[in-house]
Amino acid sequence: MKNLQQQVATRKTTINKSWHRCLVASGFIFLTLLAPFAYAQNSVIGKVVYVDGEGTVQESITVQGASMLGGQKTLKPGDEISSHDMLKTLEASILKVLFVDGAEITLRPNTSISIEKYSQKEAEIEITKGGIRCLTGVIAKQGPELYRVVTPDGVVTARKKGADFSVRICGKDCDEENKKMAGPKMKTNLPVIAKVVAIKGEVIVSNKYKRRLGLGYSVYSTEQLVSSKNSFAQLQFVDGSSVTVQAKSEFTLTDYKYNETGKKDVSVFELVEGGLHIVTGSIAKNRQKAFKLNTAVATIGVSGTDFTVNCVGNCDAGGIVSHVIEGSINLGNENGSYSLESGFYGDISSQQSSQKVTTTAPVAFDNNIAPPPSKARVNTKSLFASGVKTVEPGTHVSVKEGQVEVAGSTGEAVVVVANLSVAVGKSGTVTSPASASDFQKMYPVFIRPSEVADAPVATKNTIIIGGSSGG
Repeated sequence: MKNLQQQVATRKTTINKSWHRCLVASGFIFLTLLAPFAYAQNSVIGKVVYVDGEGTVQESITVQGASMLGGQKTLKPGDEISSHDMLKTLEASILKVLFVDGAEITLRPNTSISIEKYSQKEAEIEITKGGIRCLTGVIAKQGPELYRVVTPDGVVTARKKGADFSVRICGKDCDEENKKMAGPKMKTNLPVIAKVVAIKGEVIVSNKYKRRLGLGYSVYSTEQLVSSKNSFAQLQFVDGSSVTVQAKSEFTLTDYKYNETGKKDVSVFELVEGGLHIVTGSIAKNRQKAFKLNTAVATIGVSGTDFTVNCVGNCDAGGIVSHVIEGSINLGNENGSYSLESGFYGDISSQQSSQKVTTTAPVAFDNNIAPPPSKARVNTKSLFASGVKTVEPGTHVSVKEGQVEVAGSTGEAVVVVANLSVAVGKSGTVTSPASASDFQKMYPVFIRPSEVADAPVATKNTIIIGGSSGG
């Protein structure tokens, strides 16, 4: 690998050259009127596939042999992208580009990047402001150091095809920049009601503060979670309860309050599709009526319970099947009220049907890849312990899938694998925080809800955090 100090210095020189090209362009602007002398410098390397808000491009052109930046235009889906183009998103805007080798780049709000190189042999993306999410393609598969993301602080190099990682830079006050980036659509001062303690694949929040969930991410009341095929997420709640959202599920946290001044504790959920594994906590223990799980065919209450509920196809059309591991549950619909005890399975097909009880697991329980919540031994008190985390200015890198190499200007290089994060400070040194900071986590979703069903599985392994059981 080349000397990192030289690489970073070269990148800074490139930025200065970009400004120089802008100045040159102003001096030769009359030449752009001469069509025979102006033409696109490079062939098409990608296309815009998604725009939310406003994204722009400043195209690279060649005029009489001199390379310079052309005019700026607003982007829309289907627009073509070429090498050396400069892309930009405004506040509360997202831009997603699909490249010819199958790679994807999504720009966060308030982001500016330059596509320095993009050919069959290598790719180099330079971030001058904001941040991006990268999903690498064929170029990264061909060999190390072929796919790079450069920032003022260092270089991020993909190590293999299919690496899924985020790179973000901040200048002075990262928290303040985070608020500006989030815009009016997101507020981070809401009470956190749950955190992700185990996850596989693609699970997103599809309403309110839209985002893709990752290990350690926070969840808020009234949010809706959607999981893709071969995916799941386990949530640990502040009252000690745990919910595992199974694959291909849609789950809403309708109302949740715990230890809020002047308000009664309550835990109301809704299962729309898929399945859940629930272990109740303090809210249900102290007041059983405070817990409620709504489905299309029945409402479920609990009594000190560890249980699962699965939809049969779509909950509305096929009904639900339930299984109690410990304790008991109460189910009610238009036809009556029913109880289900530990060790038994219950089947309710509609609001007008009664419950059928068996000791044999229904087909709907087959092929459930999500582990039971008891497998993740989490210390709830420690998980939600308050503490102020100072986010250092510099470059922050988080890896969702695969692995990348991160190097600072000091020449130090660190390999970062799935579900881990590092930061490169102004000193050029790479540090490894315990987890991704809120600076990395709180951003608008990079995936439209309609894409979730076909989203790629992010990892083959179940990743679990947390200390010893308790709390």
